[in-house]
Amino acid sequence: AKDVSPEGNVEIADTEDIGDFFKSVWARTVVAKKLTKKIKDKIRNKSHSCKKSLLNLQYPEPTTEWERHWGSQLMCDICEAPAIYESIVCRTCDTIVHIPCVDNNPTAHTIIRHDETEDEAAFLEYNCAYCQEFEKEELQYYHQELRRLKKERKMRKLVARIVSSMRTHIARLRFKKQRRLAITMQSVLRRHIIRTKFNQLRRNQIRVLLLDILNLPKIDNCCMVVWTVVDKFKNYQLFRMDKEYGKALLEGFLIPGCSSNVSLYLSVIRSEGQNMIIAAQAQLALRDVDPFEENQVHTLTMSENIQWMPQETRVERTVFHLPHAARPASAAGIAPRPTTPDIPVQNRTCQIRYNALSTVTSLCANMHGPPLDVLRRVADQYVMHNGRSKGTGVPERKTKWWVCLVELNMLFYQYCGDTKPRHAVSIIEASTYITKESPSGNSIVISFPDRRKWSFDFDTVIEAKRFVFAVTESKKALEGNSIYFKHAKQFNAKFTIH
Repeated sequence: AKDVSPEGNVEIADTEDIGDFFKSVWARTVVAKKLTKKIKDKIRNKSHSCKKSLLNLQYPEPTTEWERHWGSQLMCDICEAPAIYESIVCRTCDTIVHIPCVDNNPTAHTIIRHDETEDEAAFLEYNCAYCQEFEKEELQYYHQELRRLKKERKMRKLVARIVSSMRTHIARLRFKKQRRLAITMQSVLRRHIIRTKFNQLRRNQIRVLLLDILNLPKIDNCCMVVWTVVDKFKNYQLFRMDKEYGKALLEGFLIPGCSSNVSLYLSVIRSEGQNMIIAAQAQLALRDVDPFEENQVHTLTMSENIQWMPQETRVERTVFHLPHAARPASAAGIAPRPTTPDIPVQNRTCQIRYNALSTVTSLCANMHGPPLDVLRRVADQYVMHNGRSKGTGVPERKTKWWVCLVELNMLFYQYCGDTKPRHAVSIIEASTYITKESPSGNSIVISFPDRRKWSFDFDTVIEAKRFVFAVTESKKALEGNSIYFKHAKQFNAKFTIH
């Protein structure tokens, strides 16, 4: 602060007084804030404690006795006369009465007499009617509130139990609903994953195919029909099957084992002198075909654009020529293009019937078994002159075969990819079982009624069990007792050995 003197000089106030002033203001502010907080807490606690409960409900306190005096009321409460002599005052209030008046009216007032002492007032206690009524009402009110609070506590317990039960029930319903949703989502996801894996396994599973040609385009000098099975992923040819034009339409083709990851190429061959020319070709991708449906009829478009050149797998196969572009001479099964002109395709569509045999009754697998001379041996050569069987034991020589089981007919191929079976036999009357002589359990025995007995070794135990299962189910299907076929005609109308 600044003060101006009459002479014009400026005087500055003491700075210590200013500091003490601000300190006092700050201290008052802090104290005011703390008091405000304490008052608020006290009001809050008091508001909560105003509600009666079994914890804060107290028994009525006894009335406080007055000090011994004659009281301020000079008139008797009963007779309304001056109470100077022979009077007594109530021990809890200033009511005064005559002792004879109380004795004459004992119902309204009560005097308690103790043992006589020197002081007469020491053994006399007086309770007026007002104090007695007040104590009675206090006790009555206490017991009434006690009963009410106990009832409320019981009701609160029941309500809490009901609410907890309802909450538990609602939570359980929500949990069940969420669990059902989770189980449904898991089942849908697992079904999708399992179905995808199952479809992949079904597509990768090797099965036997029957291909019937319903009609072909009319091509001059058409002499041969060729089916080629090609794995497009590996760019590798698996099978090549050649048949004359008439036999192909009459008999069809049997493909001894292929998966659904391959493509089939139908080539129509025409002859020009000594050369064989590919007139047209059609493609059927098995990955686009439903492997579960039977007797599927597909219409294929014949094209002069050759997508796959059939390659020869054996020396005696016929060599084909391309109709348009020439291929390198180093390619397998390709000869130089002839100079003769091409013949156009008149009708560019053909129909085929695709039928994949059931994997329940058919099987394709590698197995080690008797050689070809033992398989072709007649039944009489298995019996010696002394009447004992010669072929009951396991032959010492073993040959690896690619065997196709087709409706109780075993077709023996030299290797996987061979199109002509070396031997075919029917095992309808034979019995098949897994022999216990093999320690690994992958050997089976086929016993014929004419005392022939063949033993085969599979690569795994699962393949051996599948073979026995396929034979058993095929026999049940013939009798009409199989759960996989409705009647025997459905089973026995697909394949015949020519």
